[in-house]
Amino acid sequence: MLTAKVLVNVLNKISSINGINDTVILSGTGEVLAYSGNDEKNIVDILSAITSNMWLMLQNSGETVLNEDNLSYVLIKCKGGRILIRRVAEFLLCIRADNTVGFGLLKKQSQLLEEYCQMPLNRAKNSLGNGRS
Repeated sequence: MLTAKVLVNVLNKISSINGINDTVILSGTGEVLAYSGNDEKNIVDILSAITSNMWLMLQNSGETVLNEDNLSYVLIKCKGGRILIRRVAEFLLCIRADNTVGFGLLKKQSQLLEEYCQMPLNRAKNSLGNGRS
């Protein structure tokens, strides 16, 4: 079973790689479920809100323009660094790094985390869904 403590330990391993600043798991609405990194919680909350809105906007654009609903990840390069957003189960994974970290490393780390967390996060999603009326 994937507990919050185990999940944070896994996120800590990714955040310990040189150049990776933050690793965040968030709900589709932008709520931070677990995070590890160098930034304070309020910065992570802002990053998560922006990340979830960008994901939703790009996913909706893909559905509207391409008639497809299979957005798997987004890579963003900005002045302050690089960001990867990826869907894992019904949650979003966000990895923020500085410009020295290549997109390939970000993508590989996200794939490894997805493989590790996919089944437990699906169980969490199902248990959350079964608990609602």
